[in-house]
Amino acid sequence: MISAKALFLRRLRSEWRFQYDIGKTVVDWTVALYILVPALYLLGKAWFSWWSDAPVWLTGAPPVLVQSFLLLFVFTGRIRIFVEEADHLFLLRQPSWFRRILAFGIAYSLVKDLLITFLLFLLLSPFLMTVCALSFTQMTLLIGVTLLFRAVMALVRQLAMLRYAGWKRALLFFLLFSLSALLYRSELAALAGPPLAPSVFVGWGYSSILEKPNGPGVPPHIENLPLPASPLPTTPAEPEPPELTNPESAQPVQPPPAGSSLLPNRSVPPGSGAIFAAVTVLAMTALLGGLIRLRLRWRGNFFDDAARERQERLRYAALILNAAGIRFRKPNRRRQRPFAFRRSDALFRQRTAVNVLTEASLKMVLRSRSRLSRYGQMTLLGLFAVTIAPGIWKWAMWLGGIVVMTQWTGYYWKEMIQAEFVQLFQWTRADQRSAAERSLFLLSLPALLLFSATTGFQVFSWLGVAIAVPLGLLAGYVTAHMLSYFGVMHHEQPAREADL
Repeated sequence: MISAKALFLRRLRSEWRFQYDIGKTVVDWTVALYILVPALYLLGKAWFSWWSDAPVWLTGAPPVLVQSFLLLFVFTGRIRIFVEEADHLFLLRQPSWFRRILAFGIAYSLVKDLLITFLLFLLLSPFLMTVCALSFTQMTLLIGVTLLFRAVMALVRQLAMLRYAGWKRALLFFLLFSLSALLYRSELAALAGPPLAPSVFVGWGYSSILEKPNGPGVPPHIENLPLPASPLPTTPAEPEPPELTNPESAQPVQPPPAGSSLLPNRSVPPGSGAIFAAVTVLAMTALLGGLIRLRLRWRGNFFDDAARERQERLRYAALILNAAGIRFRKPNRRRQRPFAFRRSDALFRQRTAVNVLTEASLKMVLRSRSRLSRYGQMTLLGLFAVTIAPGIWKWAMWLGGIVVMTQWTGYYWKEMIQAEFVQLFQWTRADQRSAAERSLFLLSLPALLLFSATTGFQVFSWLGVAIAVPLGLLAGYVTAHMLSYFGVMHHEQPAREADL
Protein backbone atom coordinates (compact mmCIF):
# COMPACT_ATOMS: atom_id res chain seq x y z
CA MET A 1 0.00 0.00 0.00
CA ILE A 2 1.34 3.41 -0.99
CA SER A 3 2.02 5.94 1.74
CA ALA A 4 2.77 9.66 1.85
CA LYS A 5 6.49 8.95 2.23
CA ALA A 6 6.52 6.57 -0.74
CA LEU A 7 4.62 9.11 -2.86
CA PHE A 8 7.11 11.82 -1.97
CA LEU A 9 10.10 9.60 -2.75
CA ARG A 10 8.61 8.67 -6.11
CA ARG A 11 8.14 12.34 -7.00
CA LEU A 12 11.64 13.13 -5.79
CA ARG A 13 13.15 10.43 -8.02
CA SER A 14 11.07 11.73 -10.91
CA GLU A 15 12.38 15.23 -10.22
CA TRP A 16 16.00 14.09 -10.19
CA ARG A 17 15.53 12.07 -13.39
CA PHE A 18 13.91 15.06 -15.11
CA GLN A 19 16.71 17.44 -14.12
CA TYR A 20 19.33 14.86 -15.13
CA ASP A 21 17.78 14.53 -18.58
CA ILE A 22 17.83 18.31 -18.93
CA GLY A 23 21.49 18.40 -17.92
CA LYS A 24 22.38 15.76 -20.51
CA THR A 25 21.05 18.01 -23.27
CA VAL A 26 23.72 20.58 -22.35
CA VAL A 27 26.62 18.49 -21.03
CA ASP A 28 27.15 15.29 -22.98
CA TRP A 29 30.23 13.08 -22.66
CA THR A 30 32.30 15.12 -25.11
CA VAL A 31 31.60 18.40 -23.30
CA ALA A 32 32.27 16.75 -19.94
CA LEU A 33 35.52 15.17 -21.14
CA TYR A 34 37.03 18.14 -22.96
CA ILE A 35 35.59 21.11 -21.04
CA LEU A 36 34.01 20.23 -17.70
CA VAL A 37 36.66 17.85 -16.32
CA PRO A 38 39.65 20.08 -17.26
CA ALA A 39 37.85 23.12 -15.85
CA LEU A 40 37.20 21.35 -12.54
CA TYR A 41 40.82 20.19 -12.40
CA LEU A 42 42.18 23.70 -12.99
CA LEU A 43 39.75 25.16 -10.47
CA GLY A 44 40.74 22.63 -7.81
CA LYS A 45 44.44 23.21 -8.45
CA ALA A 46 43.97 26.97 -8.19
CA TRP A 47 41.89 26.58 -5.03
CA PHE A 48 44.65 24.61 -3.28
CA SER A 49 47.28 27.14 -4.38
CA TRP A 50 45.28 30.03 -2.89
CA TRP A 51 45.89 28.67 0.62
CA SER A 52 49.67 29.03 0.35
CA ASP A 53 50.06 31.90 -2.13
CA ALA A 54 46.94 34.00 -2.64
CA PRO A 55 46.94 35.95 -5.92
CA VAL A 56 46.95 39.73 -5.96
CA TRP A 57 43.41 39.99 -7.28
CA LEU A 58 42.19 37.87 -4.35
CA THR A 59 44.02 39.76 -1.61
CA GLY A 60 43.15 43.12 -3.15
CA ALA A 61 39.48 42.39 -3.78
CA PRO A 62 37.20 44.56 -1.63
CA PRO A 63 35.40 42.49 1.03
CA VAL A 64 32.13 44.28 0.23
CA LEU A 65 31.94 42.23 -2.96
CA VAL A 66 31.85 39.05 -0.88
CA GLN A 67 29.30 40.66 1.42
CA SER A 68 27.07 41.58 -1.54
CA PHE A 69 27.44 38.08 -2.99
CA LEU A 70 26.42 36.52 0.33
CA LEU A 71 23.40 38.83 0.55
CA LEU A 72 22.36 37.81 -2.96
CA PHE A 73 22.79 34.16 -1.99
CA VAL A 74 20.57 34.64 1.08
CA PHE A 75 17.76 36.13 -1.00
CA THR A 76 17.72 33.40 -3.68
CA GLY A 77 16.53 30.49 -1.57
CA ARG A 78 13.70 28.25 -2.78
CA ILE A 79 11.27 25.98 -0.94
CA ARG A 80 9.99 22.98 -2.91
CA ILE A 81 6.73 21.30 -1.80
CA PHE A 82 6.25 18.73 -4.64
CA VAL A 83 2.52 19.17 -5.24
CA GLU A 84 0.77 18.75 -8.59
CA GLU A 85 -2.51 19.96 -10.05
CA ALA A 86 -4.06 16.49 -9.94
CA ASP A 87 -3.53 16.28 -6.17
CA HIS A 88 -6.75 18.16 -5.52
CA LEU A 89 -8.64 14.99 -6.50
CA PHE A 90 -7.15 12.96 -3.66
CA LEU A 91 -4.60 14.69 -1.43
CA LEU A 92 -6.86 17.58 -0.49
CA ARG A 93 -9.25 15.02 0.96
CA GLN A 94 -6.37 13.55 2.98
CA PRO A 95 -5.04 16.48 5.05
CA SER A 96 -2.52 14.32 6.89
CA TRP A 97 -0.96 13.09 3.62
CA PHE A 98 -0.86 16.57 2.16
CA ARG A 99 0.76 17.97 5.31
CA ARG A 100 3.38 15.20 5.36
CA ILE A 101 4.31 15.82 1.72
CA LEU A 102 4.71 19.52 2.50
CA ALA A 103 6.90 18.65 5.49
CA PHE A 104 9.05 16.29 3.40
CA GLY A 105 9.43 18.97 0.72
CA ILE A 106 10.51 21.61 3.24
CA ALA A 107 12.98 19.17 4.84
CA TYR A 108 14.40 18.31 1.42
CA SER A 109 14.80 22.03 0.62
CA LEU A 110 16.62 22.66 3.90
CA VAL A 111 19.02 19.76 3.36
CA LYS A 112 19.74 20.93 -0.18
CA ASP A 113 20.36 24.49 1.06
CA LEU A 114 22.74 23.10 3.68
CA LEU A 115 24.81 21.33 1.03
CA ILE A 116 24.82 24.36 -1.27
CA THR A 117 25.81 26.69 1.59
CA PHE A 118 28.62 24.36 2.66
CA LEU A 119 29.98 24.14 -0.90
CA LEU A 120 29.79 27.93 -1.29
CA PHE A 121 31.77 28.60 1.87
CA LEU A 122 34.20 25.83 0.99
CA LEU A 123 34.89 27.69 -2.26
CA LEU A 124 35.23 31.03 -0.43
CA SER A 125 37.29 29.62 2.44
CA PRO A 126 40.71 30.73 1.06
CA PHE A 127 39.51 34.32 0.96
CA LEU A 128 37.64 34.22 4.27
CA MET A 129 40.33 32.40 6.29
CA THR A 130 43.48 33.93 4.80
CA VAL A 131 42.50 37.42 3.68
CA CYS A 132 39.76 38.12 6.24
CA ALA A 133 41.50 36.02 8.92
CA LEU A 134 38.41 34.14 10.09
CA SER A 135 38.78 31.21 12.45
CA PHE A 136 37.15 27.81 12.08
CA THR A 137 34.57 28.69 14.75
CA GLN A 138 33.67 31.91 12.96
CA MET A 139 33.31 30.05 9.67
CA THR A 140 31.03 27.46 11.27
CA LEU A 141 28.81 30.11 12.85
CA LEU A 142 28.74 32.06 9.59
CA ILE A 143 27.61 28.97 7.68
CA GLY A 144 24.82 28.35 10.19
CA VAL A 145 23.66 31.97 10.18
CA THR A 146 23.67 32.12 6.36
CA LEU A 147 21.69 28.88 6.11
CA LEU A 148 19.08 30.10 8.62
CA PHE A 149 18.71 33.48 6.90
CA ARG A 150 18.33 31.78 3.51
CA ALA A 151 15.67 29.35 4.79
CA VAL A 152 13.74 32.04 6.67
CA MET A 153 13.74 34.38 3.67
CA ALA A 154 12.55 31.58 1.36
CA LEU A 155 9.62 30.74 3.64
CA VAL A 156 8.70 34.37 4.26
CA ARG A 157 8.76 35.12 0.53
CA GLN A 158 6.56 32.10 -0.22
CA LEU A 159 4.03 33.06 2.47
CA ALA A 160 4.00 36.64 1.22
CA MET A 161 3.31 35.45 -2.33
CA LEU A 162 0.35 33.42 -1.04
CA ARG A 163 -1.09 36.30 0.95
CA TYR A 164 -0.39 39.50 -0.98
CA ALA A 165 -0.29 40.64 -4.61
CA GLY A 166 0.47 43.78 -6.59
CA TRP A 167 2.04 46.79 -4.94
CA LYS A 168 1.52 45.37 -1.47
CA ARG A 169 3.69 42.39 -2.33
CA ALA A 170 6.34 44.61 -3.89
CA LEU A 171 6.38 46.91 -0.84
CA LEU A 172 6.58 43.94 1.52
CA PHE A 173 9.44 42.42 -0.47
CA PHE A 174 11.32 45.72 -0.35
CA LEU A 175 10.87 46.01 3.42
CA LEU A 176 11.92 42.39 3.94
CA PHE A 177 14.95 42.89 1.70
CA SER A 178 16.05 46.01 3.58
CA LEU A 179 15.45 44.59 7.06
CA SER A 180 17.08 41.23 6.38
CA ALA A 181 20.07 42.91 4.69
CA LEU A 182 20.56 45.11 7.75
CA LEU A 183 20.28 42.16 10.14
CA TYR A 184 22.56 39.91 8.09
CA ARG A 185 25.16 42.64 7.74
CA SER A 186 25.05 43.21 11.51
CA GLU A 187 25.66 39.50 11.95
CA LEU A 188 28.64 39.66 9.59
CA ALA A 189 30.05 42.58 11.56
CA ALA A 190 29.61 40.70 14.85
CA LEU A 191 31.19 37.50 13.53
CA ALA A 192 33.91 38.69 11.17
CA GLY A 193 34.37 42.30 12.24
CA PRO A 194 35.37 45.13 9.88
CA PRO A 195 37.41 42.96 7.46
CA LEU A 196 34.23 41.38 6.07
CA ALA A 197 31.59 43.96 7.00
CA PRO A 198 33.04 47.48 6.74
CA SER A 199 30.78 50.40 7.48
CA VAL A 200 30.28 51.37 3.88
CA PHE A 201 27.31 53.64 4.44
CA VAL A 202 29.16 56.23 6.54
CA GLY A 203 31.11 58.77 4.52
CA TRP A 204 32.75 62.11 5.20
CA GLY A 205 33.15 64.68 2.46
CA TYR A 206 32.75 63.74 -1.15
CA SER A 207 35.66 61.36 -1.64
CA SER A 208 35.30 57.63 -1.94
CA ILE A 209 33.48 56.26 1.09
CA LEU A 210 35.87 53.34 1.27
CA GLU A 211 39.03 55.46 1.40
CA LYS A 212 38.98 57.10 4.82
CA PRO A 213 41.90 58.05 7.08
CA ASN A 214 40.91 55.55 9.76
CA GLY A 215 40.04 52.63 7.52
CA PRO A 216 37.34 51.54 5.10
CA GLY A 217 34.15 53.50 5.62
CA VAL A 218 34.98 54.61 9.19
CA PRO A 219 34.36 58.24 10.19
CA PRO A 220 37.39 60.09 11.52
CA HIS A 221 37.76 60.59 15.23
CA ILE A 222 36.99 63.94 16.78
CA GLU A 223 40.68 64.77 17.11
CA ASN A 224 41.14 64.27 13.35
CA LEU A 225 38.29 66.55 12.29
CA PRO A 226 39.32 70.01 11.01
CA LEU A 227 38.16 72.68 13.47
CA PRO A 228 37.22 76.19 12.33
CA ALA A 229 39.53 79.02 13.33
CA SER A 230 38.44 80.93 16.41
CA PRO A 231 37.78 84.67 15.96
CA LEU A 232 39.20 85.41 19.47
CA PRO A 233 42.93 85.92 19.95
CA THR A 234 44.62 82.90 21.39
CA THR A 235 47.91 82.39 23.14
CA PRO A 236 50.18 79.56 22.19
CA ALA A 237 49.72 76.62 24.47
CA GLU A 238 52.61 75.41 26.54
CA PRO A 239 54.11 72.21 25.19
CA GLU A 240 53.35 69.21 27.28
CA PRO A 241 56.34 67.49 28.90
CA PRO A 242 57.42 64.37 27.12
CA GLU A 243 56.64 61.09 28.77
CA LEU A 244 59.45 59.39 30.61
CA THR A 245 60.10 56.41 28.48
CA ASN A 246 63.19 54.38 27.85
CA PRO A 247 64.33 54.98 24.26
CA GLU A 248 65.87 51.54 24.11
CA SER A 249 62.52 49.92 24.88
CA ALA A 250 60.81 51.65 22.00
CA GLN A 251 60.01 49.19 19.27
CA PRO A 252 59.54 50.12 15.61
CA VAL A 253 56.00 50.17 14.42
CA GLN A 254 55.26 46.98 12.55
CA PRO A 255 52.72 46.93 9.70
CA PRO A 256 49.58 44.94 10.37
CA PRO A 257 49.63 41.34 9.12
CA ALA A 258 47.82 40.42 5.94
CA GLY A 259 44.12 39.95 6.44
CA SER A 260 43.98 41.92 9.69
CA SER A 261 41.73 44.92 10.05
CA LEU A 262 43.06 48.48 10.08
CA LEU A 263 40.19 49.54 12.32
CA PRO A 264 40.62 50.14 16.03
CA ASN A 265 39.71 46.97 17.89
CA ARG A 266 37.45 48.57 20.47
CA SER A 267 33.98 48.39 18.97
CA VAL A 268 33.24 44.75 19.81
CA PRO A 269 34.77 43.12 22.91
CA PRO A 270 36.33 39.68 22.46
CA GLY A 271 33.75 36.94 22.61
CA SER A 272 30.76 39.22 22.17
CA GLY A 273 30.55 38.40 18.47
CA ALA A 274 30.23 34.69 19.18
CA ILE A 275 27.60 35.36 21.85
CA PHE A 276 25.63 37.59 19.50
CA ALA A 277 25.88 34.97 16.75
CA ALA A 278 24.73 32.20 19.08
CA VAL A 279 21.74 34.25 20.22
CA THR A 280 20.91 35.03 16.58
CA VAL A 281 21.12 31.34 15.66
CA LEU A 282 18.69 30.43 18.45
CA ALA A 283 16.28 33.22 17.52
CA MET A 284 16.39 32.38 13.80
CA THR A 285 15.90 28.68 14.57
CA ALA A 286 12.79 29.47 16.62
CA LEU A 287 11.53 31.76 13.85
CA LEU A 288 12.16 29.06 11.24
CA GLY A 289 10.20 26.53 13.27
CA GLY A 290 7.28 28.92 13.61
CA LEU A 291 7.29 29.65 9.88
CA ILE A 292 7.33 25.93 9.06
CA ARG A 293 4.32 25.31 11.30
CA LEU A 294 2.51 28.25 9.73
CA ARG A 295 3.27 26.95 6.22
CA LEU A 296 1.97 23.48 7.07
CA ARG A 297 -1.31 24.92 8.36
CA TRP A 298 -1.84 27.29 5.41
CA ARG A 299 -4.90 26.50 3.31
CA GLY A 300 -6.75 27.96 0.36
CA ASN A 301 -3.90 28.46 -2.15
CA PHE A 302 -3.47 25.00 -3.61
CA PHE A 303 -3.54 25.97 -7.29
CA ASP A 304 -1.08 28.81 -6.68
CA ASP A 305 1.24 26.33 -4.98
CA ALA A 306 0.91 23.89 -7.88
CA ALA A 307 1.60 26.59 -10.48
CA ARG A 308 4.65 27.86 -8.60
CA GLU A 309 5.94 24.30 -8.12
CA ARG A 310 5.61 23.62 -11.85
CA GLN A 311 7.49 26.84 -12.57
CA GLU A 312 10.29 25.85 -10.18
CA ARG A 313 10.61 22.44 -11.82
CA LEU A 314 10.86 23.94 -15.30
CA ARG A 315 13.16 26.78 -14.25
CA TYR A 316 16.39 25.25 -15.62
CA ALA A 317 14.64 23.99 -18.74
CA ALA A 318 13.31 27.49 -19.42
CA LEU A 319 16.80 28.92 -18.89
CA ILE A 320 18.30 26.53 -21.42
CA LEU A 321 15.55 27.17 -23.96
CA ASN A 322 15.87 30.94 -23.57
CA ALA A 323 19.62 30.69 -24.08
CA ALA A 324 18.93 28.70 -27.26
CA GLY A 325 16.66 31.48 -28.54
CA ILE A 326 13.39 29.55 -28.16
CA ARG A 327 10.51 31.65 -26.91
CA PHE A 328 7.12 30.49 -25.72
CA ARG A 329 3.99 32.52 -25.65
CA LYS A 330 3.18 33.53 -22.10
CA PRO A 331 -0.31 32.83 -20.78
CA ASN A 332 -2.74 35.71 -20.86
CA ARG A 333 -3.17 37.44 -17.54
CA ARG A 334 -5.78 39.77 -16.19
CA ARG A 335 -4.82 43.17 -17.50
CA GLN A 336 -4.39 46.00 -15.04
CA ARG A 337 -4.56 49.73 -15.60
CA PRO A 338 -1.29 50.85 -17.22
CA PHE A 339 1.17 52.76 -15.06
CA ALA A 340 1.96 55.31 -17.80
CA PHE A 341 0.53 56.31 -21.21
CA ARG A 342 -2.94 55.14 -20.24
CA ARG A 343 -4.44 56.77 -23.34
CA SER A 344 -1.70 55.39 -25.58
CA ASP A 345 -0.76 58.81 -26.92
CA ALA A 346 1.91 59.11 -29.60
CA LEU A 347 5.44 59.87 -28.40
CA PHE A 348 6.84 61.06 -31.73
CA ARG A 349 5.20 63.39 -34.21
CA GLN A 350 6.59 61.71 -37.30
CA ARG A 351 5.07 58.25 -37.82
CA THR A 352 8.04 56.49 -39.38
CA ALA A 353 8.88 52.81 -39.00
CA VAL A 354 11.78 53.60 -36.65
CA ASN A 355 9.61 55.84 -34.47
CA VAL A 356 6.81 53.27 -34.32
CA LEU A 357 9.14 50.47 -33.20
CA THR A 358 10.89 52.72 -30.69
CA GLU A 359 7.57 53.89 -29.28
CA ALA A 360 6.32 50.32 -28.98
CA SER A 361 9.38 49.21 -27.01
CA LEU A 362 9.23 52.23 -24.69
CA LYS A 363 5.53 51.77 -23.97
CA MET A 364 5.93 48.05 -23.39
CA VAL A 365 8.32 48.80 -20.51
CA LEU A 366 6.80 52.00 -19.11
CA ARG A 367 3.24 50.65 -19.04
CA SER A 368 4.17 47.45 -17.21
CA ARG A 369 4.51 47.45 -13.44
CA SER A 370 6.46 44.19 -13.41
CA ARG A 371 9.00 45.38 -16.00
CA LEU A 372 9.42 48.71 -14.21
CA SER A 373 9.93 46.84 -10.95
CA ARG A 374 12.66 44.65 -12.45
CA TYR A 375 14.25 47.70 -14.06
CA GLY A 376 14.29 49.48 -10.71
CA GLN A 377 15.82 46.47 -8.98
CA MET A 378 18.61 46.23 -11.54
CA THR A 379 19.23 49.98 -11.25
CA LEU A 380 19.43 49.85 -7.45
CA LEU A 381 21.75 46.86 -7.60
CA GLY A 382 24.08 48.66 -10.00
CA LEU A 383 23.91 51.85 -7.94
CA PHE A 384 24.84 49.89 -4.82
CA ALA A 385 27.81 48.29 -6.59
CA VAL A 386 29.02 51.69 -7.85
CA THR A 387 28.62 53.26 -4.40
CA ILE A 388 30.59 50.70 -2.40
CA ALA A 389 33.38 50.05 -4.92
CA PRO A 390 36.75 51.61 -3.96
CA GLY A 391 39.31 53.35 -6.14
CA ILE A 392 39.63 52.13 -9.70
CA TRP A 393 36.95 49.50 -9.06
CA LYS A 394 34.39 52.30 -8.95
CA TRP A 395 35.01 53.23 -12.58
CA ALA A 396 35.00 49.56 -13.56
CA MET A 397 31.62 49.12 -11.87
CA TRP A 398 30.38 52.31 -13.55
CA LEU A 399 31.27 51.09 -17.03
CA GLY A 400 30.08 47.56 -16.28
CA GLY A 401 26.77 48.88 -14.95
CA ILE A 402 26.16 50.84 -18.15
CA VAL A 403 26.91 47.81 -20.33
CA VAL A 404 24.78 45.47 -18.21
CA MET A 405 21.79 47.83 -18.13
CA THR A 406 21.95 48.38 -21.88
CA GLN A 407 22.14 44.63 -22.44
CA TRP A 408 19.23 44.16 -20.00
CA THR A 409 17.03 46.55 -21.98
CA GLY A 410 17.96 44.57 -25.09
CA TYR A 411 15.89 41.66 -23.75
CA TYR A 412 12.86 43.94 -23.67
CA TRP A 413 13.54 44.88 -27.27
CA LYS A 414 13.73 41.21 -28.29
CA GLU A 415 10.47 40.51 -26.51
CA MET A 416 8.78 43.37 -28.34
CA ILE A 417 10.13 42.62 -31.82
CA GLN A 418 9.14 38.94 -31.50
CA ALA A 419 5.57 39.70 -30.44
CA GLU A 420 2.90 38.26 -32.70
CA PHE A 421 1.33 41.62 -33.47
CA VAL A 422 4.66 43.17 -34.48
CA GLN A 423 5.44 40.21 -36.76
CA LEU A 424 2.31 40.94 -38.77
CA PHE A 425 4.23 43.79 -40.43
CA GLN A 426 7.37 43.71 -42.52
CA TRP A 427 10.29 45.75 -41.17
CA THR A 428 13.59 46.33 -42.90
CA ARG A 429 16.76 45.41 -41.07
CA ALA A 430 17.96 49.00 -41.21
CA ASP A 431 14.78 50.21 -39.50
CA GLN A 432 15.03 47.49 -36.86
CA ARG A 433 18.67 48.30 -36.17
CA SER A 434 18.00 52.04 -35.87
CA ALA A 435 14.97 51.48 -33.65
CA ALA A 436 16.92 49.04 -31.46
CA GLU A 437 19.72 51.56 -31.02
CA ARG A 438 17.32 54.33 -30.00
CA SER A 439 15.28 52.07 -27.73
CA LEU A 440 18.29 50.67 -25.89
CA PHE A 441 19.75 54.11 -25.33
CA LEU A 442 16.48 55.70 -24.15
CA LEU A 443 15.56 52.80 -21.87
CA SER A 444 18.98 52.69 -20.22
CA LEU A 445 19.20 56.49 -19.95
CA PRO A 446 17.82 56.86 -16.36
CA ALA A 447 20.13 54.16 -15.02
CA LEU A 448 23.28 55.43 -16.70
CA LEU A 449 22.55 58.99 -15.52
CA LEU A 450 22.29 57.75 -11.93
CA PHE A 451 25.46 55.67 -12.25
CA SER A 452 27.42 58.56 -13.78
CA ALA A 453 26.20 61.20 -11.32
CA THR A 454 26.94 58.99 -8.31
CA THR A 455 30.41 58.02 -9.53
CA GLY A 456 31.37 61.57 -10.43
CA PHE A 457 30.08 63.05 -7.18
CA GLN A 458 31.92 60.52 -5.01
CA VAL A 459 35.23 61.06 -6.79
CA PHE A 460 35.32 64.76 -7.77
CA SER A 461 32.20 66.29 -6.19
CA TRP A 462 30.04 68.43 -8.53
CA LEU A 463 32.85 68.81 -11.02
CA GLY A 464 32.88 65.05 -11.32
CA VAL A 465 29.15 65.05 -12.03
CA ALA A 466 29.68 67.52 -14.88
CA ILE A 467 32.40 65.27 -16.31
CA ALA A 468 30.94 61.82 -15.64
CA VAL A 469 27.44 62.49 -17.01
CA PRO A 470 28.58 63.32 -20.58
CA LEU A 471 30.97 60.37 -20.45
CA GLY A 472 28.11 58.15 -19.33
CA LEU A 473 25.91 59.38 -22.18
CA LEU A 474 28.71 58.67 -24.64
CA ALA A 475 29.34 55.21 -23.20
CA GLY A 476 25.62 54.39 -23.27
CA TYR A 477 25.27 55.53 -26.88
CA VAL A 478 28.33 53.55 -28.01
CA THR A 479 27.12 50.44 -26.16
CA ALA A 480 23.63 50.71 -27.65
CA HIS A 481 25.11 51.20 -31.13
CA MET A 482 27.40 48.17 -30.79
CA LEU A 483 24.64 45.93 -29.41
CA SER A 484 22.22 46.96 -32.13
CA TYR A 485 24.82 46.40 -34.85
CA PHE A 486 26.57 43.25 -33.61
CA GLY A 487 24.09 41.86 -31.10
CA VAL A 488 21.32 40.50 -33.41
CA MET A 489 18.77 42.99 -32.09
CA HIS A 490 16.63 42.52 -35.17
CA HIS A 491 14.17 39.73 -35.84
CA GLU A 492 14.66 37.63 -38.91
CA GLN A 493 11.83 38.18 -41.40
CA PRO A 494 11.45 37.69 -45.13
CA ALA A 495 13.47 40.36 -46.89
CA ARG A 496 11.71 43.27 -48.51
CA GLU A 497 12.70 44.96 -51.72
CA ALA A 498 14.57 47.61 -49.73
CA ASP A 499 16.88 44.91 -48.36
CA LEU A 500 17.67 43.39 -51.74
